[in-house]
Amino acid sequence: MPKRPTKKPPSENEPPTPSSSRPSRACTKSKKPGNTQALDNESDDDNYEPPAKSPPKKAKTASNINKKKSSGKGKSPVKSKNTKKNEEKPKEISEPPSPESNNNILSALQNLQTGMRTFRKSGSSFGGMRTVASELEQCARASVVSKIKEFVVYKSVTPFDRRTTALAWHPKRPHLAAVGSKGGEIILWNVENNEFNGVAEGIGPGGSIQKIMFDINSPTRIFTCSIDGTFEAKDLSKKGTSNKETFLNTGDWSKWYTSFDVSTNGMTLITGENTGYVTLLSSRGEQLWRDKLHKSKVTNIQFSPREPWLFATTSTDNSVKLWDIRTLTDSDDATEQRKTRFLQSLEHEKAVNSAYFSNVDGTRLLTTDQHSQIRVYRGPHWDLEKILPHPHRQFQHLTPIKVTNPQTYVSCH
Repeated sequence: MPKRPTKKPPSENEPPTPSSSRPSRACTKSKKPGNTQALDNESDDDNYEPPAKSPPKKAKTASNINKKKSSGKGKSPVKSKNTKKNEEKPKEISEPPSPESNNNILSALQNLQTGMRTFRKSGSSFGGMRTVASELEQCARASVVSKIKEFVVYKSVTPFDRRTTALAWHPKRPHLAAVGSKGGEIILWNVENNEFNGVAEGIGPGGSIQKIMFDINSPTRIFTCSIDGTFEAKDLSKKGTSNKETFLNTGDWSKWYTSFDVSTNGMTLITGENTGYVTLLSSRGEQLWRDKLHKSKVTNIQFSPREPWLFATTSTDNSVKLWDIRTLTDSDDATEQRKTRFLQSLEHEKAVNSAYFSNVDGTRLLTTDQHSQIRVYRGPHWDLEKILPHPHRQFQHLTPIKVTNPQTYVSCH
């Protein structure tokens, strides 16, 4: 019986001889349907050796996959389940700072402006800048809402026997308030000490204080306009009025000054009348001009905190008008009336009680009508940005509702 040939020991460069089981996948022979038996017989042969040119495939590792991804050549690597989950997971957007971390409303709004300037300098896309601006604006709104929720009645006094018609806070002394009544009485109320630092007697019926403001450089000097037809400056003490200066006096009970304001640089004063007239004065009380700018009663007048030459007037003729003092000076053309030189006229559905510029940058205007609308206009073209429904229908014996930019609230009754 012939001897069975012995196997040669595998060399170092030669791959190991496969076992009697099925060959590894490195074999070049493929499995064809209907010929499985022939393939099995070939794999059982002792002399069968796999081709030397096809070494066994290396197992796929994470490092190999990452290399292929970085090279970007060849077929896209097989994605693992974990990789797929990570891709499907949405990107987390950083939330804006919580209202608790930003206790100052003005600080939040200033952060909004700072963020927009940063994006402009870095040359980033407008979309990204708008996203950051939106997040900061939401933070500012949340701060406002959280502050309003915290408001409570701090103190309450009843110094008059008639209703309160005007009040103002000192711009440099936040604890000091000036309050005027329907009978013409005035008090300077120190909220912290709960004391009256100054008082002024009224004249009774017909002496209603329409508006009151502090002189920014004095804690006891105030400006007032009244239904008795006067526009005055008064120095108050605990004993009464120590000094009084009358700038204007109509001398007619049917005509009176309804509102006034002092420019931010303190150089000019401006007043409005119930007949639609507006008067511009110097800081010394000298009259520069007087003209009719509205068809009916002027209800409020205010200078812009940003531009000392810009001011807004409101009226019961359903309009808010913006003016430039520089264009209202005497002109060589006598046919051109001042009332036609307004920069913008913002028409409303009802009579308007007030219009106030934003205290932050003066680029927005907040108006209140005498029925149920609060409007926000945006400069520089003063386009209507938003209408807020707020029922506050005007009645004769109620203090007019005038929405403003609040720092501290005091209610008038």
